[in-house]
Amino acid sequence: MNILLVNAEPLDRGHHPTYVGALHDKLISLGHDVAVVAPDDRLGHAPWQRRVGSTARTIRASQRWLRHSVAPVLRRRRIDLVWETYADTIRFRMSRQYTQLLRPTKLLVTVHSPRPLVNARGTLAASQLQRISNGRLRGLLGTTPAIVHTPRDIDELRRVSLAARALPWPVCDQAHNARPPGSRPRLLFVGEARRQKGLEVLIDALKSARWEGEFRWVGGGPDAHHVLAAQLGASIDWSVRPEELSSNELAFEYRHTDIVALPYRAQFAARGGASSILLEALSHGRVVVATQHAIGTLRCTPAGTFAADGDDAASIARCLRGLVADWRTHLEAAVDAGPRYVQQHGHSYGRYVRAALTMAAMGRDERRGARALS
Repeated sequence: MNILLVNAEPLDRGHHPTYVGALHDKLISLGHDVAVVAPDDRLGHAPWQRRVGSTARTIRASQRWLRHSVAPVLRRRRIDLVWETYADTIRFRMSRQYTQLLRPTKLLVTVHSPRPLVNARGTLAASQLQRISNGRLRGLLGTTPAIVHTPRDIDELRRVSLAARALPWPVCDQAHNARPPGSRPRLLFVGEARRQKGLEVLIDALKSARWEGEFRWVGGGPDAHHVLAAQLGASIDWSVRPEELSSNELAFEYRHTDIVALPYRAQFAARGGASSILLEALSHGRVVVATQHAIGTLRCTPAGTFAADGDDAASIARCLRGLVADWRTHLEAAVDAGPRYVQQHGHSYGRYVRAALTMAAMGRDERRGARALS
């Protein structure tokens, strides 16, 4: 089958290179012919380009004209399936030409954070410019299979009549080989200092708990060192790795830490979606300290995973103090329980891709029946 992956964000930031790269590799391994369309404003500096090498035909375009780059591909060659891998940020500015070209082609969309797309009235959230295309959007996507990643997100998309189904967020298979625990626990925070991720709350919690272990922040951007120097100084043993990390580099960081912190705030839950960091930490068998906003995306809480009783600094500090006295025992439990949770609940790219292709191949009535079971 000829498949076109369309990603609305550049393939050099966040989880996009891992997610789209793993989809591409799995589809190729199943015998499909795959091309990728994605914006790349820096033209050629994306980790994705280096990761998949010459096996990917990547069509680069500015974000504004992304769909204009898709249309020529649909005209030139037979495409059996267009998979929009990040539909929540495309803004749905569909041209008439694009929707006409898609009519003979199967369409599949992935929506990572559905809540920004749906307003309080249960209709598509839209700016004045976007309202023009919403009628056409509803007609096109009304029976299009849409993937979300937590059960609580299905109802949000069904309010705008999308044929949604929850598939577990996939993570790459991990070869653990973690470093032996040291004399002190090492705590890891991954990602930028966005408000929804709660880094400032975690910093206050570390100071309140008088954290005596190590603290490491990776992927925080060029200001990460200055932020920790100003707020932690020499009171805590900390280190940073500010650059965006590839999936292999991030796996190295997981293997060389003991505890992963996800002090996510209410804004994370409000957006919806799964936490790739949480599932990656579990797959590596790490102890997890998180708020309920992150833990609530799991079907159950595996051993070695701890939920703070609030998303404020005092609650997270109490959680840290409660586990640190026996952190090695908790780590031993997490080494087995985390990967077992990931395996038992189907968080693999193989199962994910096969289920997605089955959704795309179904007729309307079949999808309605599968949706009722999801």
